Amino acid sequence: MHANAAQDVPARLEALGALAGLSREALTAQAASAIHAVVHLRREAGRRRVSEVAVVERSVGSAGLVVRPALAVASDGRVTAGPGWPALAARAGAA
Repeated sequence: MHANAAQDVPARLEALGALAGLSREALTAQAASAIHAVVHLRREAGRRRVSEVAVVERSVGSAGLVVRPALAVASDGRVTAGPGWPALAARAGAA
């Protein structure tokens, strides 16, 4: 799926779900059970590279999804952990 950033994925999913006749609640239930992480690619100098990994979770108190940054990868290769890192590590069996 194309999205400009990992945080844009829930909106893109909702738009695609609406075209298929899914309610927001149905889409959230399906996506939350199937999508655990999003890998965002960025194009630099004609090549694609991983720029971010984020976790996808149900939003507490609403019927939507929330995307929490887990890892950010700078253009020089430095990796920084974000607030979603513990959840990503647990899902990957690293915690």
